[in-house]
Amino acid sequence: MFKVLLRPFSYLTISHPDRVHFWVNWGFPIAVAVVTGGAWLLPSLLDYLGYIKPNPTDIWSGSGFISKIQSFVQNLPGFYTAALAAVATFGGKEMLRPMSGNPPKMRFLIEGALTDKLELNRRLFLAVMFAYLTMLSFLLTIGAALALTLAPAIKAALIPALIPWFSALATSIYILFFVQLLTVTAWGLYYLGEKMHLSDGADATG
Repeated sequence: MFKVLLRPFSYLTISHPDRVHFWVNWGFPIAVAVVTGGAWLLPSLLDYLGYIKPNPTDIWSGSGFISKIQSFVQNLPGFYTAALAAVATFGGKEMLRPMSGNPPKMRFLIEGALTDKLELNRRLFLAVMFAYLTMLSFLLTIGAALALTLAPAIKAALIPALIPWFSALATSIYILFFVQLLTVTAWGLYYLGEKMHLSDGADATG
């Protein structure tokens, strides 16, 4: 049962030798998350060194940045579901052939057991991608709602010196997966808008 429920995350198990796969999924999102965390800690560091006295900004408050993003994120599952339906019904032989070049591969769950790594065609690749994006948008929405609800209690329980570090960590984790949502979505839109209509070419990089 749990194997089935976790299958939307199978997109993250896709293996591909092309580096664009890593940079879209992890490289760029991690870089942005690290920079965001560092920028969030910078005012506290300057305050500690005696250079400035920053005005308190709470990104996790009810009117903060995370709360404002949620109005955007919570509308995404409907878009991803529509994209998933479009991929499932889109015609053309190119959608059923293994992706060109060195195709990406992943294991599939069949009768409770994982297969060996199999080559993906464009339909499978896009279907797995948008299934993951749908689940990720759900988790970002639910996770942010819980964090916004619990933030005042967590802040009150922490030592004041730890609050900026904890806030930076929470913000970096959220930004990591939010940026991943954006980059993978952009990649998927490239396939939906252009690549899936072409008969040949290197599928990973275009």
